Amino acid sequence: MRKMMIIRIALIAAMLILPTVLFLTLGEKPAGNNEEKRNLTAFPERISGSLPAQLEAWYRDHAPYRQTLVRAEAGLRQGLETPYREAVLPALSRLTCPSWVPEEERGRALAPQSDGYTVYGRDGWLFYSDEDNLLYAQGLNCLTEEETEARIAAYQALQNACEARGIRLIVLTAPNREQVYREKLPTLYRADGPLRTEAFAEAVKESGVTFLYPLEELREFSRSRQTYCRTDTHWNRIGAYVAAAAVFRALGEDLPLPEAWDKGKNETKLGDLAAGCGIFEEEEDLDPLFRPEVNAVKEYYENDCVIVCRSDVSGSRKAVVIGDSYCSGLQEYFARSFPSAVLAYREYIDEAHVAKALSALGEGDVLVMLSVERYDTKNEAAAVTVAARLRETH
Repeated sequence: MRKMMIIRIALIAAMLILPTVLFLTLGEKPAGNNEEKRNLTAFPERISGSLPAQLEAWYRDHAPYRQTLVRAEAGLRQGLETPYREAVLPALSRLTCPSWVPEEERGRALAPQSDGYTVYGRDGWLFYSDEDNLLYAQGLNCLTEEETEARIAAYQALQNACEARGIRLIVLTAPNREQVYREKLPTLYRADGPLRTEAFAEAVKESGVTFLYPLEELREFSRSRQTYCRTDTHWNRIGAYVAAAAVFRALGEDLPLPEAWDKGKNETKLGDLAAGCGIFEEEEDLDPLFRPEVNAVKEYYENDCVIVCRSDVSGSRKAVVIGDSYCSGLQEYFARSFPSAVLAYREYIDEAHVAKALSALGEGDVLVMLSVERYDTKNEAAAVTVAARLRETH
């Protein structure tokens, strides 16, 4: 009896210790294999009352074979998706859904699967659920009348500052992916009523501000070509082209179509949503062949958050785009359409290259205030700051 107990204790100890020993001697260290595009929790530097919680958080990020287990869990989740959708959901829907819900919608009406800040959509699409992102698709965060008036006033103030210098202002709101690919969303997050940005676009029409929300253009284009990444929170380079074309139409010009939607040197990337929930499948991002006859040079600053472009396009018109990470997709089209263009995240309005470019804007030049839909409030605040900078340098 005693001998069996010793054997059991030894086996349990081996199960607890052996994986760690093997990992430390043979396995890859997680710090050198961070596939989740985030900083892993650092080991606590000081002793405090929160030390147990800090150690637990550190171990969760550095546990032996963590990446392998995360991949396995993601693979299991994907493997169960089809039988869950085809067998379990219909059975549950018959028990829980009201009779008025159409048969084809019943399975979709149940609460969707989610993982952290990611919601699993249809056909492998992932959607971002943090920062109130899904409220835009549900129509649950429409601006009040006072908020609408305040936002219009902020854009009008910037419009006035631009007109004083002959600058053409365009406010561009990039639709959230959920708006363009609503059919990929779980039914729970879809709404047929008024939505926040559509309502604002209607309200701002009489203000004199050029406000672009190219939702219908992107939806139309998406019928033939994918315009947003399936597992990432951003549009792809094709979707960025559709938005850039809308900007040029607002300027009274046509942006030529790329000579090819595929240069043949396509990149693949790991989507931020995929990485966040352990799906390590890279997605192809087509690289359109746009105006290859133009020689363009791009310089990157502040961890690629400021992009300074110069080209041999004729003329002297300059462009500045102040926005967020959606700027990156526009760079090729602006770099090859303006002799000088600067694209920057709004956090870098006072960075030297950006400040210089803003102060140099004058008659006939273009200022684009860009924001993905979920950051529309930040775009409003940035408009106030840019208006102040333009007045200071006039």
